Amino acid sequence: MGKKRKISSCENNESEEKEDQQEEEHEQLESSVDQSEPNNEVIHVSKTKKKPIPGVIYLSRIPDKMNVTIIRSYFDQYGQTGRIYLQLS
Repeated sequence: MGKKRKISSCENNESEEKEDQQEEEHEQLESSVDQSEPNNEVIHVSKTKKKPIPGVIYLSRIPDKMNVTIIRSYFDQYGQTGRIYLQLS
């Protein structure tokens, strides 16, 4: 088996002192947080949403049977559709 090491009382006292110091530091940190005064400032937060920017979608190779009504019904499922212009080629 292995050798057992006996901790001397001096080493034991040093480790206890370190633990005591750590506990005191921890208590000081907690007390400093507890002693802070509440801030009575009022913060106004504006909830502004970005407005969607209307864009233009260019479609190419549209089948002959597609018309403005069919295209509008297809794209309206994703949002409001503005003007549609079909240029026949």
